[in-house]
Formats: sequence, structure tokens, C-alpha cells
Amino acid sequence: MLLHQDQIRLTRRECQVLQKLTGADPSGITNRQQLQRWTETHLTSLPDDDPAVAAIKAILRQHLPI
Repeated sequence: MLLHQDQIRLTRRECQVLQKLTGADPSGITNRQQLQRWTETHLTSLPDDDPAVAAIKAILRQHLPI
């Protein structure tokens, strides 16, 4: 992830991993507000999530620069 003030660029690998976890493509994220909205929408643990996926989502929510 590349950060410069409010601008964000996700690497191709980061986009692939996040899309695999959530089913939603994050490649259009270009700033912190978009990342925050995307995180709130797509990284919320669902009742039918595998425990490992739920744990990964929790870790990502905690450590993303929003």
C-alpha cells in the first residue's frame, strides 16, 4: 500500500487478497475516505464466515490506515 497524505494506492496483490476475502474489488480506492467506507462495508464479519476469515477481517480492520 502506498500512502501520501490522503491518497492511497493498493498494490495488485493487496487488491487480489482483499477481493478473495470479500468478493468485492477494492482497486478503485484512491483515498482514506474511500478505504474507510469500503472497510465498513466489506470487512464486517458475517455469521457464516469461516473463523479464520473472520479473524483476518478483524486484523485488517484494526491495521488499515483509516
